[in-house]
Amino acid sequence: MLVFTFVGLFVGCAHQATPFVQDGIKIVPPIRHAHIQPGLDDGGTIRATITDADGKTFIIYIDHRAWNETRGDVYLNAYPSESNSVHVVNQQEFRQKIGNFDKSWTNSF
Repeated sequence: MLVFTFVGLFVGCAHQATPFVQDGIKIVPPIRHAHIQPGLDDGGTIRATITDADGKTFIIYIDHRAWNETRGDVYLNAYPSESNSVHVVNQQEFRQKIGNFDKSWTNSF
C-alpha cells in the first residue's frame, strides 16, 4: 500500500491564519504534517491524518463513496457513514484554511 507522507515547511509570520472551528473541533493552520492514504475500496474515499500548528492531530476523510450525494465533501473524526463522523458544513472555508486534500499533495498546502 502506497502512502504519501509530506511535511510542509513554513516560515513564521506575524499574522497567524484563523482556525477552522466546527462542533467543538478547532484546527489551527498552518498544517505542519499530513499523512494521506490512497483511496479506499468504496469508490476512492481518502483518509488523511493531519497535525495542526498547535501540534494536535486530526483524522479527516474526503468522501468518494460511489453513488453518494456528498462526493468530495470533508468529514472529521471518522468514516462518513459512522455515527461519530462530523460532516464539514462549510467545505470552502475548510479547504481555504486547512487545505484541499482532494488535489495532489503538491497543491494541498
